[in-house]
Amino acid sequence: MTGTGEIVRLTSSATWRFRPPVPVRTLQPLADGALLLLSDDRDGRVTIRRLQPPETRITDSTTIAGADLVISTEVGDRIYFAAGDHLEGLRTRDLERSLTVTFDDAVRAVAPTPSGDRLFVAVRNSRTLYVVDRYDAAVRDRITLPGAPAALRIDPDGQYLLAQSAGGDSTYVIAIGTNRVIATLATVWRPDLPLIAPDGSIALADGDALVIVDAETRRERARLLTGANDVWALVRWNGFRPRASTLDEPVKFEDAYADSTYGDSLASEPAADAIPAPVAAVLNPVPPAAARAESKRHGWMLSFAAVLSETRARSMAAAVRVDGSTARVQATERDGTTVYRVVAGPFPTREAAEESGRRSGLPYWVFEANP
Repeated sequence: MTGTGEIVRLTSSATWRFRPPVPVRTLQPLADGALLLLSDDRDGRVTIRRLQPPETRITDSTTIAGADLVISTEVGDRIYFAAGDHLEGLRTRDLERSLTVTFDDAVRAVAPTPSGDRLFVAVRNSRTLYVVDRYDAAVRDRITLPGAPAALRIDPDGQYLLAQSAGGDSTYVIAIGTNRVIATLATVWRPDLPLIAPDGSIALADGDALVIVDAETRRERARLLTGANDVWALVRWNGFRPRASTLDEPVKFEDAYADSTYGDSLASEPAADAIPAPVAAVLNPVPPAAARAESKRHGWMLSFAAVLSETRARSMAAAVRVDGSTARVQATERDGTTVYRVVAGPFPTREAAEESGRRSGLPYWVFEANP
């Protein structure tokens, strides 16, 4: 949002600009690409407007009591607003109210579970942590902490909840599965630390050192002497990475006997006096009808995978069993790239191949090819 109140979205393809009808206090992006605009009203309430860039038409709007805190769920289907002693929840798709809960004092911190089914709410001047059920829209449980919490943090897997003590020198560890305080750890509270790892360990700042401890036993697993001087973030790799430009062409599957370069892990070596195929075609021309009949005798093959790594293909083939036999690997060259296929067969008919493929219990496709 610019200094003039205009909202700008920059992308590689275009720049989107929108000037809202009223001044906007807060922008809240949603998981589905929509954008919520929060504006203060004269009566102290907050109006929320929803639009879907690159469109500039407001699609929905509603008014809430206030928005001292704005908390969205990880899955993005709910968004919560805390103002004073009230907590309000809205469905993001239509801004319909999903819950309204009132507490004994002002809400200080809110942390939803990754699934969004529960919310942990800390209020001012209280050692009680309230557990709000999203579906009942009411307080379902209460957790008594050693001290009043000032901030909350939950890990992406929903294993543990961390609560900062009011004094700021320690952190309470709550097991989400049991709603039980299992540890109190001496550590400062920073935007990046303490951090909960997927294996259940917790990274803490201890002076200049970064200490990794087990959440359940508090046993120290590792210590990096100057690690606390760095900024820490939990990053999950989804397995994707940039592809080489030569791999951007789709793989084409053809009959094996038509391949320009063809190899089969179980194929026998050609006879020493075999006549090269082009020469044989000239010396022994085959009529078109006879050629079609011959191709039918080549049989039908099952293909279970096509990969670029021979090692991976052979590993996959060793795990595939078809009618008591292990699959094998065929190598095919396409535009200078070798593709390794995990195959089984041949089968006398397509129906027989289909039946064997179904019995394997694996995804497959059938092609007519030379065994």
